[in-house]
Amino acid sequence: MTAMLHRLVEDVSVEIQSRLPREWLPANEDHAGLIDRLSGSGLLDTDSLMALLLRRADEERIATAFNARPGSRAVSIIQPLVSGEDSQVAAAAMSVLIARGRRRDRYGQPLVELDDLSPEAAALLVHAVAAALCERKPLHVSNSDEEEAVCNAANALLERHDPAKSLDRLTAELVRLLDEGGLLDDGLARLVIDNADMGVLRHLLARRAAIDPANAAAELFSGESRRIMLLLRLARVSREVAGHLFALLGDLLGLGADLHALAIFDSFTEERLAIARSWLGLDLNFKHALKALGHGHGTL
Repeated sequence: MTAMLHRLVEDVSVEIQSRLPREWLPANEDHAGLIDRLSGSGLLDTDSLMALLLRRADEERIATAFNARPGSRAVSIIQPLVSGEDSQVAAAAMSVLIARGRRRDRYGQPLVELDDLSPEAAALLVHAVAAALCERKPLHVSNSDEEEAVCNAANALLERHDPAKSLDRLTAELVRLLDEGGLLDDGLARLVIDNADMGVLRHLLARRAAIDPANAAAELFSGESRRIMLLLRLARVSREVAGHLFALLGDLLGLGADLHALAIFDSFTEERLAIARSWLGLDLNFKHALKALGHGHGTL
């Protein structure tokens, strides 16, 4: 998470400075100092940004651990879709592949891009970086005209922000097209599990459960058997697929050797599922606020 956050801040800093007069720029970059200043001020503590970084970190952790197992070798489940007969699915799959490639550095480490952030989170981050740049020598601004120039540079960067290019949005679109084509079945779910593609899995489960992917991610990566099995029930996957997930990825999801996982899967009544579906259908920010205020109604 820290490495991805630092790289994102560095990228935003470089983009802003590229729009400023050269004489304002420092002779040597001090991204570490910039990040320390922002971290110390709390300006990087945006809930949606932290949630995004945590999701990417969880997906990467699980995929890395899965591939490190003897005999395990994940393959791309998206690549074959590019050459499929459905042109819309093929185009969407290609967009996801390109987006995934862009979110790796030269050493194969995961990245997040500004487009992956919500408009609100992107605006907070970009203006926080811009304000921090104003404090640096020789970029230290001394009048309102220079402050306005730095702010305008930040706004120019935000004008290019396009949430439609986020990896989440592109993956959700691919999953939507697969669903409309009747392909979002248990067979695909099993294939996704077999290759530990957690990015596709959470969108697949979210689509089948009719909930927001961010809510699905919160349950899938919760480390709690009850929440994960409830998500699978809401997504209407078979008991066989639930058992397959537990057997193949249960330890990586924090379930350990929970022998009661499938019993939990079987235990949910239709009434309990309806309550859970209502709760998980709420906006994640609203639920966080309810919990902070001490309200537990409908919680899982």
